[in-house]
Amino acid sequence: MTDARAMSIDELKAFLVSSDVFTFKGNSREETYAWIERTLRSYRYCSRPRSEKGLIRSYMQKITGISGSQLTRLIGQFRRTRHVRVRTYNRHCFPTKYTREDQLLLAELDNNNERV
Repeated sequence: MTDARAMSIDELKAFLVSSDVFTFKGNSREETYAWIERTLRSYRYCSRPRSEKGLIRSYMQKITGISGSQLTRLIGQFRRTRHVRVRTYNRHCFPTKYTREDQLLLAELDNNNERV
């Protein structure tokens, strides 16, 4: 996702009014998040007044197609770390109770006692 040039706040207002019939969507999550980070940096989002922040949020939501709550989470991540990154999924894994050696010993014990 690339912008041809950075738009002023007034141009953002005009864009949001005129683009009601269009819908946009990012290609990949990594590309979308990188674009959001660039946009937040280029508009200096954290130092803007509340009214302008709302316009910038609406613009990013319109271009990326992500929900408002997702955008809120990403902006919060940007405020904390100054980056917007894709989080990797960390699956919970229970600790193994028996090692491979324990399993082999149990199998040997079953074979010795003729249980299968």
